[in-house]
Amino acid sequence: MDLTVDQPRELRAITSTHEYAFTMKRLAWWTLAITAVMGGLYFLIGFPPAFDTYFEKMYFHAIGIGIAALAAYLVIDAFDLEAFEPPLDFPIRYRAFIAVVFGALGGLVLLSPDVFWALPDIGVAFFLVAFVLIFDVSAALLIELIVLPRKKARVYMTERPGEYDPPAIFTAQRAAVMEMARDHIRKFGSEGKGG
Repeated sequence: MDLTVDQPRELRAITSTHEYAFTMKRLAWWTLAITAVMGGLYFLIGFPPAFDTYFEKMYFHAIGIGIAALAAYLVIDAFDLEAFEPPLDFPIRYRAFIAVVFGALGGLVLLSPDVFWALPDIGVAFFLVAFVLIFDVSAALLIELIVLPRKKARVYMTERPGEYDPPAIFTAQRAAVMEMARDHIRKFGSEGKGG
């Protein structure tokens, strides 16, 4: 019996971009609608000005998650982050929208104390999932914004590896910093005093 395994001769990286089923505009409108309905129910049921019980405070988080998702959509669109989003990652816009849906479901359970006491773990579980997702969205946005300048400078691109030299990207900046340092040395009368 031969148990040898043929070694692959060549490894190829397969990259793909996301194919979005829903446009950013559609998700933004749905998020606005859900947040408006949750806000309308908040005022219709008569929570304000009470806003001091557990139910009102937790319910208000459903509205806050919707506002956070809208802010995430704005950041994604303003910085064009989708063009640089890793293809293996679940899209940030979908994570934000799913957080809104779970927050709204948790808010609906908390809308009535009777419903909440009948399903106490369900409402909290919905909010827990929504909070984890919205914090994941904020962390992903932070990482994408930190790495974005390198991605735009094409430092991470491997299509033409010989063409990109990361130290060469900062040549102009290095010269400007050196000139600024020389100017400061002259301004403060320290020229020729270093040893």
